[in-house]
Amino acid sequence: MLLKVKPEIVITFKLLYKYITGSVELGIVLSFFFLWGCGIPTYPHLDPPESSTIKEPLEAEKIFQFGNNPDNNANYFEGYELYYKFYSTDPSDTNLEEEKDSIDLNPSLEKLLLLKYNRMYSLDDLTQSPLIPIYSENKKESFYIYIDFSGITLTLNPYPVVRHEYLAQEIKAARYVSTTDPEDKELVGFFPSDLTAEYSDISEDIISEFCSNIYLVLYVLTYGSYDLIHILHSKPAYLGKIILLTD
Repeated sequence: MLLKVKPEIVITFKLLYKYITGSVELGIVLSFFFLWGCGIPTYPHLDPPESSTIKEPLEAEKIFQFGNNPDNNANYFEGYELYYKFYSTDPSDTNLEEEKDSIDLNPSLEKLLLLKYNRMYSLDDLTQSPLIPIYSENKKESFYIYIDFSGITLTLNPYPVVRHEYLAQEIKAARYVSTTDPEDKELVGFFPSDLTAEYSDISEDIISEFCSNIYLVLYVLTYGSYDLIHILHSKPAYLGKIILLTD
C-alpha cells in the first residue's frame, strides 16, 4: 500500500535538509513554520452591487441607480462609497474608454486612486464614512439607491442628492478639493462655475474653449470594517457617466 504524504510535510523535510547542509538560512525555515502554523491573515469579503441592479443614467436624466446587495455579511457591511472623475467630451479623446478597460482588468480601490479618482463626501458631515450608510435593519433588504444630479439644473442646487427608501434624510454629496494649496481643501459642488481647472480634481486638458461640457464618471464600492480597525472595500462597480456644463 502506498503511503500518501502531505505536501507540507515534504516541503518541511526538504527545508530542514537544506538548512542542515547549509544551503538555506534558518530564517527561511522559521518563516515557513510560522506561516504554516498561523496562516496568512485573511479578512472578510464584500461584494459590490449586482450588475443587474445598475441602471446607467440617460443623458437627460442625470440620475445614477444601483441596488443594495443583501448577500453581504451584515457583521461587516456598513454601506457604500462613491468615487468620481471628470473626462473630456471631445470625441478624439480616448482616455475614458482606456481607463475604464484598465479598471475592468484590475478592479480595485487602489486602481481608482492610481487613475486619480476622487471620493465624494457628505456636505453636512465631512467625517461621515461611508458616504451612504445602510442601517442594520435594512442590510438584508433589496432596494434601490439613487444619486440624483438633475437638481443642479432644475433647482439650482449645486449638490447632487443621494436617497433611498430607508434613508431618514437625503445626503448632499460634494467634492472635497483644493486650489493652489494642496493642504487647503474646501467642499464644492457641481455648478458650471465649480467646474474649472483651478480645482485639483479637474485637469486643464479636459477643459476646452470649443466645448462647454465634460463627462462625470461614477463608481460605487461596498464599504465595511473588520475588528473596528481594518477597512474593507469591494471591487468597484461602474455606474455610468453624465454630461455636466462647464459654462
